[in-house]
Amino acid sequence: MKQSKKDKNKELFQLLSEENKSLNLHLSQREKDIREHYLPTLQRLFNENTKLQMQVYQAVRSYHSLSQFGRAAEELGVDLKEVKLPEDNPYEGFTHETELLESGKVKTTMTVKRKIQRRKKNENS
Repeated sequence: MKQSKKDKNKELFQLLSEENKSLNLHLSQREKDIREHYLPTLQRLFNENTKLQMQVYQAVRSYHSLSQFGRAAEELGVDLKEVKLPEDNPYEGFTHETELLESGKVKTTMTVKRKIQRRKKNENS
């Protein structure tokens, strides 16, 4: 007996429908796996990337302000080419901070402290 065209189409439709359900089930499982395993890692990496970007911006602002500080020092006649080594430097605790204000300007703060000269004890005394 020959199957009618309608019966063949009905069987094919049912077969495709079952295959579609199976594929949807697998797709849902994959989506669940992605949400459980990859999404938290991606969120953590995104947050870490944001922090690193802020560090880069801070470094660029610091470099820019030091560059301006050097140009201003040269204009005042300070010879920056005669820089002493850190061992010979009479200062310690140099800090350089930059802060981005709401107005878009950058506030730069530089502080330095004089080293405390420690006297060597005589071994003969």
